[in-house]
This record gives sequence, C-alpha cells and structure tokens, in this order.
Amino acid sequence: MKRLAIVGVIFVLALPPYWARADEIQVCFSPPLPQGCDPTQTVIQAINSAQHQILVQAFSFTSAPIAKAIVDARKRGVDVRIILDKSNAKRGYSAATFLEHADVRVLIDAQHAIAHNKVMIIDGRTVITGSFNFTRAAEQYNAENLVLVHNPAIAEQYVQNWSTHAAHAQPLSEVSGRLHSALGDDADGDDRPTRPSGPIVGNRRSLVYAWPGCASYDTMAPQNRVVFPSAQAAEAAGFRQAGNCP
Repeated sequence: MKRLAIVGVIFVLALPPYWARADEIQVCFSPPLPQGCDPTQTVIQAINSAQHQILVQAFSFTSAPIAKAIVDARKRGVDVRIILDKSNAKRGYSAATFLEHADVRVLIDAQHAIAHNKVMIIDGRTVITGSFNFTRAAEQYNAENLVLVHNPAIAEQYVQNWSTHAAHAQPLSEVSGRLHSALGDDADGDDRPTRPSGPIVGNRRSLVYAWPGCASYDTMAPQNRVVFPSAQAAEAAGFRQAGNCP
C-alpha cells in the first residue's frame, strides 16, 4: 500500500501543468441536478470573487444578473474586458451597450462566421466555460453545462487565446449598427429580444423608461415614477429607454 501511495504521489506530480486534477474542476448543469449547483449563481459567485481581472468571450450576453455582477466588479476596480460576437453590435436593447455605458471595455469579434466561445477567465486562475451562454435562455429554458477549472496553467492558455482574438476585435462604439444588416441566424437559439418584457417604469422628469435589471429601475423617486404596460406604450407617450439597461 505504501508503494502504491508513493506511485500515486509521483503520478500526480508528473501531470503536465495543463492537466487539471479532479479537485480543480467544478461542473453545473441547467436545469440544475438535485443537490447540484446553479450555473448563473455559480458564475455570479466567481465574478464576485474577482480581485484583479475578468476577461470574457461570449457569443450572446443577455443575462441581467450576470451583467449586473460584471458592472459591480468594474465599480470596485476590477479590470473587466469583454469580447462579443458581431451579432451583439446592434442598436437598441443590448447588454453590450449596458456594459459599455458602465465603463466596461466591450470589443466585437467580427473576424469569424460566429465568435462562439463562452468563456470567463477570473484573475488568471479560474476558467469558466461550457455550452452555457450568459443569457436568460440558458438560465431558464435550455439544457446546458457549465465547467469551472481552477488551474493557472490552463487559465494562461485561455488568456492567450483571448488576447489573440482581442487583437483583431474592434470597440463596440466603432462598429455598433454597422454590422446590423449582416447578422445571421442565432446558431444557439438564444434569446435576443429587441424590446424588453415585464413591468416598465418611466421617469416623468427625464422621460426615460426602465425595466427590472436596469440600474435606474429602483432608483427613481416615487413621485416621478409612472408605470406603462409595455415599452411601446412608454415610447408612444414620449419616453425613451434608459441607456443603462441590459
């Protein structure tokens, strides 16, 4: 038994650095398994743990809770940079513009037919990947998997790949709307609503409307709040959507 233990230790020490041990890997599924982890909450917990840097590659990004966690990380001084597929470069309702307005650097990778990565790299140590897009559809409707790998050597490879794509990506502000007419089908069947759903609240003073998930939704003074049944109703009344909505 002693010899087997020694051999086991030697085997572990001899593993290449880009191999992750079982105790460095965490998996979640959507819908969650019984007693399993929730993918969205697991992503948010990882973002909340970031101290220095968050690098993101995403095909689609419409999750308000994850977008809010990203913005909160930026506000506490974390270096946050995001690369999105060109389908996110559009006018109107977009998590990409929400993030950019919150001082998060958003790049658009239009070099490929689809920039299909779903990756976050936290502090150069943890990689989040899998089929799970950072979207409401992945959270609520799809069958997805999420993998977290806590291994700096593997994270370094993902950082190198992120940097390769960042080198040919362009800032959202430079390409927004320009690629709109060239957008193809949503290969993952994910949700990209052009208008929000849910309760709409407008501000009588600023003539701006918001919905749950917008940074300004809960900060409007009660005397200024007016409720609309839809975004269309708000716009018909002369209101415009808030620029800080995911």
